[in-house]
Amino acid sequence: MAVVLGAAGTAVADPAPGAVALADSLEPPVAVEEVSVQLFNFFAYIGFDQSPEAQARQVAVLSTVSDMGYLNVEAVDYTAFQGIGATQYRALLDLYGLEASGLHTSVSMATTDEQWATSVQTALTIGAPFIGAGSTPNDFTTKEQWVAYAEKIDHLGELSRAQGVQYMVHSHDWEFTQVFDGETGYDILQANTSPENVVFELDLYWATKAGADPLEVIESYGDRIELLHVKDLAADGSITTVGEGTIDFAPIFVAAGEDIQYYVIERDPPFTDPTFDPFTPTQKGFEYITGLQTVPFSDVPLGTLFFKDMSWLFNNGISTGWETEQGREYRPLTPIARDAMAAFLYRQANSPAFTAPTVSPFSDVSTSNQFYKEIAWLADQDISTGWANGDGTFSFRPLEPINRDAMAAFLYRMAKSPSYTAPAISPFTDTTPATQFYTEITWLVSEGISIGWLGNDGTAIYRPTTPINRDAMAAFLHRYDTAGFSNVGQQS
Repeated sequence: MAVVLGAAGTAVADPAPGAVALADSLEPPVAVEEVSVQLFNFFAYIGFDQSPEAQARQVAVLSTVSDMGYLNVEAVDYTAFQGIGATQYRALLDLYGLEASGLHTSVSMATTDEQWATSVQTALTIGAPFIGAGSTPNDFTTKEQWVAYAEKIDHLGELSRAQGVQYMVHSHDWEFTQVFDGETGYDILQANTSPENVVFELDLYWATKAGADPLEVIESYGDRIELLHVKDLAADGSITTVGEGTIDFAPIFVAAGEDIQYYVIERDPPFTDPTFDPFTPTQKGFEYITGLQTVPFSDVPLGTLFFKDMSWLFNNGISTGWETEQGREYRPLTPIARDAMAAFLYRQANSPAFTAPTVSPFSDVSTSNQFYKEIAWLADQDISTGWANGDGTFSFRPLEPINRDAMAAFLYRMAKSPSYTAPAISPFTDTTPATQFYTEITWLVSEGISIGWLGNDGTAIYRPTTPINRDAMAAFLHRYDTAGFSNVGQQS
């Protein structure tokens, strides 16, 4: 289990640097890359039909869990993804920056090799490394039935393994409550399948509900358990939101150790309750095991343009916003000032060791300025030269908003001015090769950091002299990191 670095940093103006942490979260937290969400959480909301409305809700779910910070989803193909189909579903995953950690499908004793080949192809299409039944049969009455089922899935696992997809067994309670001559159904499945063909996805709620101790199960079979369904048990025995129940996850995760590929958050929907909200427990579960805040700003709700980018800034300590009586605010549509931009870029570079000079490089930035160190660092790194005053001194204009062209220049220089030949024809109708910072602006486009605004006629504009707002700035910085020009969270 990887540990997530704690977020720390300051806001644009008032708050001082300090740790940002959730009070009620798991210690140690799980790395986001290892966290997934079981999309069955949303089936009462999405529906089992293939109507356009159900498809739209499926899309809304993927968009929202991506905004929450999930990088992985455990998909369910009971309805061919509400009729979307595997190819288009994969395109949606790609669109929202998600990967399929696994696929739950239908498997029974009657499943043919041909039917299984279709399911495996679905897993391959959506990029799922694991595939298995949503549940094992719950109507077995003899050991022989369990043995036959184990042999069946071992065969299916051999077929899928040949295609590069691993069979996984997702457990419920009956695998532990059905006992034959001292062997549970779970024991029988383990004994009659090969480790090469079949691995296990232990559901912590159902194991605990059945009276099994997950720690003992892991001690016995940990080398074959590669996924955990992270689901919590309420005091009354019902399913509840992860982190709000009675299961102590920390020692379980530690015992499972490096064998676990994915921690899959689940909160089964109560299909008899039409008022059930599947999004809140999905959000809270993610926050609990990662220690990250999915909606850190009161003025940036889920669904806001650039929501994911602003949350990324917060969770990586680049901005903590302003604390107000109404909650923490980010003020997304406010232009960002040049001094605050200096602070953001310094933190984007992981706050490198730097001793600011005793004499300011800029006539309008005193050594007592809130962001003096960061502004001086910009000058030291040749990211900003400021404006010549005509008397041999330079000014920085710290409180002026930074325009989009200057932002492009800052990022290009921060990337060490990489070798790049600007196109002879501008990608934007409002910039030309003669435009100041044309090379830097078109470099942003070439790296996918900015696309500008697309018009209905197929042309695009950049608005170079428009001040950049804090929401768009977050998007620029996040894309800059994604493109590999910074390594946020990794100390240099």
